[in-house]
Amino acid sequence: MRRLAAGFGLSLLLAAAAASSEPLPEPGEANSHARYLEVLHEAQERRADELLARYERRLAEAPHDAVAAVERCRFLGAGFFDPETEENPRHEEFVACVSSLERDFADDPVARVYGIEERWGDEAREAAETFLAEPPAAAEPKHLAAVHAHLARVGEASEWEGVASHAEQAMALDPSLDLRLLLARARQYAGDGEGARAALREGLLTTEARWELEQKAALLLELGAIADARAAFREAESREGVLGHRAEYAQTLTAAGEIDAARAVWAEAGEGWLSNEDLRARFDFELAHGGAASARAAYDALRARGWDQDPLGADRLALLTAHPAAAWKLEDATPLALVILMAFVVSLLPALWILPVAWAGLARQSRLAPEAARGFGLHHAWAVSALVLLTEVLTALAYFQWSEEDLTSLAPGVFARYALVSTVASLCAVLFVVRGRLSGLLGRGAWSWRRTVGAAVAGMIALQAGFWLAEQATGSSGSDPVTEEMVRSVTLHYGLDASLILVALVTPVTEELAFRGVLLSAFGRALAPRWANLAQALLFGLAHAHPLVTPFTFAMGLLGGWMTRRSGTLRPVLLMHILNNAAACAALAV
Repeated sequence: MRRLAAGFGLSLLLAAAAASSEPLPEPGEANSHARYLEVLHEAQERRADELLARYERRLAEAPHDAVAAVERCRFLGAGFFDPETEENPRHEEFVACVSSLERDFADDPVARVYGIEERWGDEAREAAETFLAEPPAAAEPKHLAAVHAHLARVGEASEWEGVASHAEQAMALDPSLDLRLLLARARQYAGDGEGARAALREGLLTTEARWELEQKAALLLELGAIADARAAFREAESREGVLGHRAEYAQTLTAAGEIDAARAVWAEAGEGWLSNEDLRARFDFELAHGGAASARAAYDALRARGWDQDPLGADRLALLTAHPAAAWKLEDATPLALVILMAFVVSLLPALWILPVAWAGLARQSRLAPEAARGFGLHHAWAVSALVLLTEVLTALAYFQWSEEDLTSLAPGVFARYALVSTVASLCAVLFVVRGRLSGLLGRGAWSWRRTVGAAVAGMIALQAGFWLAEQATGSSGSDPVTEEMVRSVTLHYGLDASLILVALVTPVTEELAFRGVLLSAFGRALAPRWANLAQALLFGLAHAHPLVTPFTFAMGLLGGWMTRRSGTLRPVLLMHILNNAAACAALAV
């Protein structure tokens, strides 16, 4: 085949040279290849024009030939495409060709389906809905299935909207279609881990395409179905070719307890073919199952990809813990120095909001007594701000390794562990500052339980109603994508109970102790009560950076600060916060 292709290219070049009046340079001349490529491209373009003219003549003779019309569009899309520049000079003509199919061949299902498959986004949905609402008389179930399959793929590209439904309908209409991988990913995204596993198990070992079988196996590994993942990888290994997901295969064998087999797969993979994530997985493997030398070698291979693969030295610390005898190198000290520098910088950031408050207090030349009983000063506000910021930064770097990806595009398992660790770490940081004053902050206060519960419920309803009205007014979803992914990931990997505890209990306790506990009290020493409340509410809103969420949390902070000052305790605002987050968590988990 290579000789045939080379001969075809040479014949094109010779034909082009014969047709050109300008003589070709000699092969020994410098940059002769540039002229040769130019002549070759000219010959290819002329040949493509000749072939396109054949379609034009056919459609002029038989304008109702749907097959010729579809093939012409396909040729326009592929025949003039330049893989080097990834551009098609006939793209506009191709788009016009696709658009004409729906108009000129409204009764031909093949032409209509092709036109739909070449569209994406809202254009694809609109064309598909029109087709499904009133399909051509000649349409068969396979044509309807193809449209549903394309809608499933369109949904995958736009936050999984309707993917599961369309994939299921497509496979029901055409049993030969295998969209189970797409269906499983949609169910995983929705937090239905068992449904995702069930979709992948169906007809798993009969999956035709080897690459798709490997992807199913990798997803089964991520979903914790080790036996199924192992069977799928074994089947893929038995087929002709080289495994593309060897790292996941090794991880599957490790999870199945086949350590020697996993080590053999890692050895076959070769470092050059492994991604950074794969190298990290190999390091974890050697850390748990290898010796000091092999673990050190795996760590070196990971660090060879860049210092940012272990910016905080967490992996080096893990190596020290598992293998104290592992050799030390000079570059191992770099992460420690970076952590110290970063901690120093982060500890200075609270100056952005603490110093203005302090200066305002000095300008007033007084201190307000009502908050003094709680014993929180601006140094406490600085400490709680710095510690929470530091835990967030360190946790994020430890899990994401300075990744340039959007948080919501990370693996759900990684995101779930990050959410769990960062939330608990932030609570510990706040409790470290509050310590013995916790009972005073959560004491009974001046309100009865009836008034406390009533105020919390009324406040939650008012906030939810205001949030809903803001969504309706702006016409956009007010859901924070990072929060959505956190709830979805934690629910998928640890269950709805864990998600509720994390979002509806741990987070409210942390935020109320920090903002309405420490910050409101500390600011009250330097500012008048209304300005202290405004300052902590503003910081609370900015901490939830989102166009619609920030105003909502700002209002929540103002209301919470007022309730705290009037009641003398955090109980009402904490209960309101818990109810609000529980409602939001339940809505996201549905």
